Amino acid sequence: MISPAKRLCSSSLSLIKHQWHPIVDDDYLRLPNLIQMIVARVKDRQLTSDIIPLIDTIYPWPHSLKHIRRLHKNDNHLDILLYPSSFVTPLEKTEFDKYFENETRLINIPENPCLLKWQYDICIKEHWPGLAFRENKILEQSQLHKDLTEQDDIILDLFQ
Repeated sequence: MISPAKRLCSSSLSLIKHQWHPIVDDDYLRLPNLIQMIVARVKDRQLTSDIIPLIDTIYPWPHSLKHIRRLHKNDNHLDILLYPSSFVTPLEKTEFDKYFENETRLINIPENPCLLKWQYDICIKEHWPGLAFRENKILEQSQLHKDLTEQDDIILDLFQ
């Protein structure tokens, strides 16, 4: 009797060792992990050049979030991502009142860039419209239109 682990491995004739070949990676089946950010509405858009350096001193935009645009124009208003909701040193009240309207809101943004277009579309629709997406047609085609081989079908049957 062959163990389920050995059934999921495919051996190569040129290699002695066994290697895993996932059918579809989990990163393509679900949305990226989300982090919660505080968003504020700018009172006067002309003050944006003053606001960005101020916010960057408190919470510099990390390189890991470069796939997210910090500013977003919405119905003749300008929204800005300030910092994570769990951030320890928020903006002082006097500074906040000077530049922003009274209310803030919490949104979720993807921690990592979206890999596939459907993930990007959902994140824009449900979370934050200011996402940047670079389409990777080869990746899209290989993951969404992948033809399963007979062996892939057998493996999927084992999981059911």
